[in-house]
Amino acid sequence: MSNPDLNPAITPALNSPALAVACDSCGAQPGDLCTSHSGTRVRRNDVHRVRSLALKHAEAQAAAVRAEPQPADEPPAIEVGQNYRPTTENLHHKATDRIVVRRLWTADDGHDAVAYDIHGTDYAGRDFLAHSACPIDVFRRSYRPDEPERRADAIERAEHLANIRDMVNDPTIIPPGSLIHGSYVFLLDEIARLQAVAEEPQR
Repeated sequence: MSNPDLNPAITPALNSPALAVACDSCGAQPGDLCTSHSGTRVRRNDVHRVRSLALKHAEAQAAAVRAEPQPADEPPAIEVGQNYRPTTENLHHKATDRIVVRRLWTADDGHDAVAYDIHGTDYAGRDFLAHSACPIDVFRRSYRPDEPERRADAIERAEHLANIRDMVNDPTIIPPGSLIHGSYVFLLDEIARLQAVAEEPQR
């Protein structure tokens, strides 16, 4: 039965939160007022008790669902041949080191493990190749997938570095041979070297 055009001020039942659920006693649907006498009289002041109990039950169920721990997102699968970089928390490697997954297996004690190659440079800038292995959960904490830099970010960074290089090459801004000029030149050369290492063809 649809609600009549009633004023909530004189029909308190219209303010009842229990209208959000159906009434099992009289069959009123959500939003409709309860009725009595086989549907011939609208209950203006209240709703059936079973309807109020139904609301409490629905609220309790909703609260229980909210309290349940939500399943965590599945981490991305690790596959042979994938490339990774050290995470920022991994202080044992340079950010430019490239990690290549070589083998995945389950150890005798049941834990999953991963073997990988480490491509990097030593203190003298010479290339080196090392091999290592660890439990897969340790690997996930230590390395992140090597994702290509977004094109917009790359363009912005290149423009910023170009502006700095132009400033360094302008003798009216930074005198050649000065300490600050030498520092900028060193930093720009080091950035260029690191970029070359990061962009080298994958081995």
